[in-house]
Amino acid sequence: MFNRKISLIPLSLALILVLLPLVGCIPKSPLSQKNPVTVLGSLEGNNSNVKNAEVILTKGKLSVVETVPLTNNKFEASLKVPVGQWDLSVILVDKLGMPLFQSKPQTINVTGRDPISIELILRPADSIIFIEINLDDYIFREKAMRARIHFNDDVHEIIRDSIDEPLGKEISLSPGSYEFKIELYSESFRAGDKLGIGMWEVIDLAENETKTITWYPEVDEVIISGKIETLLPAPKHLQYSLEDAQVTLTWDPILLDETLGYLILVQKDPLERFELLNSTPIKDHSFTHDLDEKEIVHNLIYVVAGVTRNGLVGYYSKISIIDP
Repeated sequence: MFNRKISLIPLSLALILVLLPLVGCIPKSPLSQKNPVTVLGSLEGNNSNVKNAEVILTKGKLSVVETVPLTNNKFEASLKVPVGQWDLSVILVDKLGMPLFQSKPQTINVTGRDPISIELILRPADSIIFIEINLDDYIFREKAMRARIHFNDDVHEIIRDSIDEPLGKEISLSPGSYEFKIELYSESFRAGDKLGIGMWEVIDLAENETKTITWYPEVDEVIISGKIETLLPAPKHLQYSLEDAQVTLTWDPILLDETLGYLILVQKDPLERFELLNSTPIKDHSFTHDLDEKEIVHNLIYVVAGVTRNGLVGYYSKISIIDP
């Protein structure tokens, strides 16, 4: 019998020995790869102020900026960025770095497999417009705490916390013509808190322009005048005469300048309201009412009232007719 000495290698060390030869064979993670992105652009027309193009790729808090010169109104930039989704924009600037044109932001996917080439359409850079709302002569200036500013279909909202704060806003817009209006609100933007309906108007915003608009709420002066008008007194000495099927009423005229005429009413049944016999006030101070056979056998009650030039009906003068 021979005695054998067996050496036991720890398992962790064995695994390391096995894995070490394979380290060089592990492929590089696609997350660490960089893929070239080529951005091409051109500017229509001839703008000698444009000197450089700033190509900007952003993802969250990360950004990559490449500045290239503009040659014959064209530029080309190549950037190597990690795979993933990036937001791309280009700004054309003058020699001082002031933006003159910019592209519409767009999202690109860098896959790590194939190079990406992108052509952009450039538009004039945004201009700045300052909106100042002047409430000095506005009757609801202490209630106007909010405003909505409309530029075409875009709406910008302003909220102030106290009446001591100015009501205004700085807004970036592309150059062009806009339909514009402002609406004022009190405690909220609910319809019931709207203080007035704004009026649409057209404004123009030029390229590279900084414009200030001082807006005043649309108001108009309302002049209210009036006079006190009293009721006309009841006509005096109302009398009647009954002959065959006719009732003739007479009364003394109301000798006041505001008297336009007289209304005559009759009640044929105590359970019914009075019936107006003349829709238009008469100027005479007598009136004849033709009766039918049914009315003759009933008690009739007539009233006469004066009417002013403003249509105010005065006190009634009443008389009863009893058919014998």
